[in-house]
Amino acid sequence: MIHLINDYYLDADNNCYTVGIPKKNKDEKTFISKPKYYSTLDRAISSTAELVLRDKISSGEIDTLNSALSELQNIKSELVRIINIAINKG
Repeated sequence: MIHLINDYYLDADNNCYTVGIPKKNKDEKTFISKPKYYSTLDRAISSTAELVLRDKISSGEIDTLNSALSELQNIKSELVRIINIAINKG
């Protein structure tokens, strides 16, 4: 699994990319809770920005449209920064 942002991680198999929050079951095996499935990496990453924004709105951390739009831009910038670091390391 690859950490994306906040509590969200990315995983993949032969069919799709999976984004969600990792949890451990009784056997201490890690799984993604409430997974979201995507056919492309680009869509998985951009949707993660929307998930993080939704979490912040639902928690009351963001309560205006201007704040939501500004935070979405901040989240997307952070994801781009993380991707650029990964690309430069590779």
